[in-house]
Amino acid sequence: MKNLFTLLLWFSVVHVNAQNPAPALGFLGIEPDARGSALGLCGTSTLPDVSSVFYNPAKVAAVPSEYGFSANYVPYMRQLASGMGLASLQGFRRMDDVTAIGLDVRFFSLGKIEFKDETGYDIYTYNPSEWCIGITYSRLLSNYSFIGFTARYINSRPAAGIEAQGSEVKIANAIAADLGYYYSSVAREDMESFNGGFVRFGASFLNIGTRVRYQQNVTGALQPMCLRIGSGYSYKTEGNEHAISLDIEILKPLLPEDSNNRTVPSAIVAGLGYFKAWEAGAGVEYLYQNRFFLRGGVHYGNTLLSTRQLATFGTGFQSGLFNCSVSYYAALPGKNLNYNSQTFKISLGLNFTE
Repeated sequence: MKNLFTLLLWFSVVHVNAQNPAPALGFLGIEPDARGSALGLCGTSTLPDVSSVFYNPAKVAAVPSEYGFSANYVPYMRQLASGMGLASLQGFRRMDDVTAIGLDVRFFSLGKIEFKDETGYDIYTYNPSEWCIGITYSRLLSNYSFIGFTARYINSRPAAGIEAQGSEVKIANAIAADLGYYYSSVAREDMESFNGGFVRFGASFLNIGTRVRYQQNVTGALQPMCLRIGSGYSYKTEGNEHAISLDIEILKPLLPEDSNNRTVPSAIVAGLGYFKAWEAGAGVEYLYQNRFFLRGGVHYGNTLLSTRQLATFGTGFQSGLFNCSVSYYAALPGKNLNYNSQTFKISLGLNFTE
């Protein structure tokens, strides 16, 4: 029953987009990895890793390794319904000294819904889901700056075949793109061995894509388009005995109040000026002997439009090719009714250097 309530609530938000700027494909805005989630949901300007393809496609070419993979899992909104979760796989490969490509695959399950007749007998079971696949191209502009682009296909079937308000709900297909820029005051080849402090900056436009339509003769809802801007500072002692990184980030949703009657370019421009929609995060990461991580942060979104008022925590371990990270969200004081809190995330990764 909870899953059915979740589905109906989800669909009602999409259906009334004329009155509400809430986007479709909300799973595209869920941070999939444990590291960025532990750092106050920051990732646009953090030190590059395999999960960079989600936050900033430009960071893919900045990863010091030759290639790598990361698998992540998020049990989502456990207080609201069981069986909901986001599984994802990210990967990258450096093609030469200048360019790199990345892969991003995400699958979001809304659980299992059982339909019964008036006598209580099972009619059929439906598993609503959404998934996407993205390919990233990233390259160096100089020894210190990078750009990147991601092209993505999305398939959404939250209620396919179900009758709603006189018409059948269809499977929705959409495409989207990400564009990013990344700067580090230390060259990529020196990031891991550098002793001292250096600064980083990143900016990315995410989920810029076509409208999502689940029924015929409807305008459709926009994707969760946003602009992320971040900056950070890292300091490493000699021999990498200790390292600390500080990051701050602003997330600006690009969804104006009257998004229903706007084109995508018009919505982006109007969304930049819609100042009620904003989120911000800050995080700190400590690395000991290049093996053990401690992470913490805070993330706060305008309470008028966001439920993400969170304290974030995490830890991690790396040895040779392998790394593992976990994170946890907790609601900030006074924000207990928060379906994003009490969420664990886990990431397992491999990085290879030829």
